[in-house]
Amino acid sequence: MFETAIYLKFLKQAAVLTLLNSRGALFVVTLYADKTYCTSFYLE
Repeated sequence: MFETAIYLKFLKQAAVLTLLNSRGALFVVTLYADKTYCTSFYLE
């Protein structure tokens, strides 16, 4: 569950969705204008 914070930043060609859960794990989803996406997952 991503319950701590949700951030949505709009860039020129992409939207970056950043999810930070209560355990400090960071999950980043980049949504591009051509409907493709890239996911990244970071653990501290």
